[in-house]
Amino acid sequence: MNIHARVPVGVLGASGYVGQELLRLLAGHPRAAVAFATAESAAGERRDGVELVRVEDAPLGRAEIVLSALPHGVSARYVQEARGLGKRAVDLSADFRLSPDAVYGLTEVTRSHVAAADLVANPGCYPTAALLALLPLARGGLIDESREVVIDAASGVTGAGRALKRDLLFGEVAEDFRAYAAGNEHRHLPELKATLARESGFTGDLVFTPHLLPIKRGILETIHVPLTRVIDRATAEGIYETVYANEPCVAVLHGALPSLKDVVYRNRVAIGVAPVANVRRPRLTVIAAIDNLVKGAAGQAIQNMNVMLGLPEPRGSRAEHSGRQAGRQRARSPCMARGVRPRARAARARRGGARRRARRQRLVAPARAAGREARWRRVTSPEVAEVVELVMWAVP
Repeated sequence: MNIHARVPVGVLGASGYVGQELLRLLAGHPRAAVAFATAESAAGERRDGVELVRVEDAPLGRAEIVLSALPHGVSARYVQEARGLGKRAVDLSADFRLSPDAVYGLTEVTRSHVAAADLVANPGCYPTAALLALLPLARGGLIDESREVVIDAASGVTGAGRALKRDLLFGEVAEDFRAYAAGNEHRHLPELKATLARESGFTGDLVFTPHLLPIKRGILETIHVPLTRVIDRATAEGIYETVYANEPCVAVLHGALPSLKDVVYRNRVAIGVAPVANVRRPRLTVIAAIDNLVKGAAGQAIQNMNVMLGLPEPRGSRAEHSGRQAGRQRARSPCMARGVRPRARAARARRGGARRRARRQRLVAPARAAGREARWRRVTSPEVAEVVELVMWAVP
């Protein structure tokens, strides 16, 4: 057996936001190669160098492991078909999250079970952040079960999927912020309660209210936790630090609270705490932030896949993406706050400095004077130089 051979991976449902994220992450994975990827309306197109095929035509036999980003209610059929061929699978839909037939893939909590599993149910995006924030307190008996834990969570619009919906159009979402599924009936609530009970014995009430942010990606959860005793900020941070000290994809902030900038395009959850003043009974506010498409979906699925295959968890975590932010973060590991090696960063800075010097030397624009004579003046701004140069050469 060649220990350096790439593992063939099949991707079901590669045209949605999560499926596209899977392909981008797998494209940078040094030990995995996409054996096939499926889509329906986009069949025949190429994404990240892979030609998409219809799911009915998926060559399941070519893959060693299958990652399914198919819709809820659809995924189970094809995952079971892959398992029937002896393939291992990570299902990103909700179809197996409450099923005894699958291991719940909250990697930091169920790692030992994930390693031996044939089928892993990837957690939902909201539950991933909430559970990693609540479990250290619940396992320590610090949550007062006689009072409700209140979770106010806000997500970018990619969390709702790629299907066309009127209430997700730009004109409906921009410059707005609203709650949805209010009344504690969101579909993620049973997943949250079942996992807390199974992993910590906590059976108290949860009140979960999601909100829609007018942004592309990211989840920020504000969790109000009733405590059995008073703990200060340093003690609370110490609890999280003890639990997650060796976890490459969890960042515990000290003396600060996380924001979406801490996590977008990275396979990490950032957690911060703040004691609550001016209340009669002790409380703690816990803030958790993740990227809903990475740690909340595709990144965690690949993290689980790596555990199943015996590979390092952060392997293949480089999120190749486009846009202005992508240019700055292209080589950043989403598990880590810093992913660009200092030597590479210095080399890039030297190249940038050379380009800037060359550009400054060229930034000389002609200014027409009376008659045929022209005098030259130096322009310090690249944008102004371009405009001046265009205007001057346009003058007859």
